[in-house]
Amino acid sequence: MSSKEEKPTLAGVQVKTRKRNIVVPSDPGSFSDAVVQIIQDAGENKGSEADLEAGAKALDAAELEYARYGDTLFEVFFTGGGPGTRAT
Repeated sequence: MSSKEEKPTLAGVQVKTRKRNIVVPSDPGSFSDAVVQIIQDAGENKGSEADLEAGAKALDAAELEYARYGDTLFEVFFTGGGPGTRAT
């Protein structure tokens, strides 16, 4: 009763293994630098209200991971620069 039966297999088919637990290192410094650079490039010599609108459009078009770096994004907006203490 406890004899093992071989499972049927398809000839020539390779079974792909799933990639699991892929860890991407967090880098909030480069994210904040990218946000600041995008806003500066978008709002050159247009006036303050036009700068904000152009910056918002440029950030919307950029492919950044806002969900991952949400805290860093708000730090950049509220403090006007990168996270932590930096020499300017």
